[in-house]
Amino acid sequence: MNGSRPLPGAFCFLAMLGVWCPTFASAQMSIPTDIVEVQLIADTAAVEAGKPFELGVLLTIKPKWHIYWTNPGDSGDPTTVTWKLPPGFSAGPLKYPTPLRFEQEGPVISFGYEDRVLLSATITPPADLPAGRTLKFAADAAWMSCETICYPGSGSAALELPVGAARASEQSEIFAQTEETRPVMLQKNDEVVRDARIVSTVGASGGELTVTIDWAGRPPANIDFFPPAIESANWAQANVETSDRRTVATVSVRPFSGRQLAAGEHQAVIGYDIEPGKRRGVALTFTVAGQ
Repeated sequence: MNGSRPLPGAFCFLAMLGVWCPTFASAQMSIPTDIVEVQLIADTAAVEAGKPFELGVLLTIKPKWHIYWTNPGDSGDPTTVTWKLPPGFSAGPLKYPTPLRFEQEGPVISFGYEDRVLLSATITPPADLPAGRTLKFAADAAWMSCETICYPGSGSAALELPVGAARASEQSEIFAQTEETRPVMLQKNDEVVRDARIVSTVGASGGELTVTIDWAGRPPANIDFFPPAIESANWAQANVETSDRRTVATVSVRPFSGRQLAAGEHQAVIGYDIEPGKRRGVALTFTVAGQ
């Protein structure tokens, strides 16, 4: 899917194929500033020396609009965050919740978020912090927001926290709720997924993935397959079929013309709703074989 992703302000490649795609704003157009609101929050009300905590960018999205996951699909750009931390602090990988699947005319399939999403990372303070200090944290976020037209967007936010004994903040519940929506490596025989497996024939010249999910009970709603973002990869639309208590998803991938897929491990995600508004995901690791 990534192979035909249009760039901001550029002609949409899909239109060359007679397929509808979102209209991307040109550099001359006035870009609205009220589509996405940015807030920086933490799960702690104070920073304790050497004790990790969660720092997150909370993005509130205007109704009917959406932004994108790490693999945006057929159109759009990934949502990114750049941290600005005090000296001696370090940030872990950016954590993304299980995305939603958006389908528009064409069809154009994209992956992302609507309404509100928290992107966070684990922050590790240095082992020694002088008492009585107030620390400033900041983050720059960038996104592509789409409805029937798409606009590139960005925003910054800051937060001050005192040095002291760690204690839960007023926003800690948002982090707990979001943690439940992140893709997790399968723990067999849980209450929803009894078993999951992935078979890969993907090598440097492409191949196919087959994911099989055995559900513990009645299959959940809105079961979707989300391929990882791999450089130079062009994913086909996934075929997802559910029969009885089993879901099988198959998808093929090919490198761009004249390119090869780099060998290494990647994670695909199966997303589903256990009930309306409660998104969950299973992450499955596969390997792109070397030559």
